[in-house]
Amino acid sequence: IMAPGRNIYSTDAGGGYGPVSGTSFAAPMVAATAALLRSAEPALSAIEVMERIRTSADDIYSIGNNIDYNYKLGKGRLNMEAALRNTGSPSIRLQALDFNSSFGNLVFSNDTVSLNLSFINHLSNAGATNITLRALNPEVTLYDSLITLPSLVQGASAVVSTPLRFYVGPGVAPGTSLEFLLLYEGEGYSDFEYFDVPVVPHWLNF
Repeated sequence: IMAPGRNIYSTDAGGGYGPVSGTSFAAPMVAATAALLRSAEPALSAIEVMERIRTSADDIYSIGNNIDYNYKLGKGRLNMEAALRNTGSPSIRLQALDFNSSFGNLVFSNDTVSLNLSFINHLSNAGATNITLRALNPEVTLYDSLITLPSLVQGASAVVSTPLRFYVGPGVAPGTSLEFLLLYEGEGYSDFEYFDVPVVPHWLNF
């Protein structure tokens, strides 16, 4: 998530007040939002507070040249009022993943890997959700890339019954971290999430 951190009117080290900039002034806004949420709704868990803040953020990808950084600026800009109001958004996130190849749970180049995924909905009830997997390494070829999750009430989990398979090309160097992007699309709901799969390095610690 992003938060305002430029020209924030605050106390000055030399006395008085003035505009200041930096993450030291953005982070407290997010922390204050979390504190207000826990005060207003003390039954919320920590992950529910975090997801309420994240899912209620304002979309900023249409502003200026932000589209050049699509999926790289988090969910958006902090919106404290929306987080406190509760927008009713679901929050479907990757709960667990494991992978298997010809070498068990070790990934090497020139091999096919199967991904086993499960998901959880942290917030409001969600209808059926389509999930698209993207590989961000050009040496990775996806054999399967689409998942449809059933409706998930708050707190419910779903295990994908069929593994998603991908091929790691021969040019992938040992120790490479293969990056993937999950795109979530449901009725009135969209989100995204990254995860990595490590390729075995030249050496291993035992």
